[in-house]
Amino acid sequence: MKKVLIAEDEASIREFIVINLKRSGYDVVEAENGEEAINCFWRIRKSDIARVARRAAASANLARRKTTPRKS
Repeated sequence: MKKVLIAEDEASIREFIVINLKRSGYDVVEAENGEEAINCFWRIRKSDIARVARRAAASANLARRKTTPRKS
């Protein structure tokens, strides 16, 4: 699911945008102003980076198990 960050200070407009994006299948993060949007952006980026790092570590571990000879 694609994640979208919406920054809008007018609550009714932000709510309208969020509802429609969610209906279209997006994962939506809301911010009331620019400062909050920047904080949300970096929080999202950190979580995405952590998720990618976990996947990479799991893949490396799986590859290591496949290539390591078993002792009989």
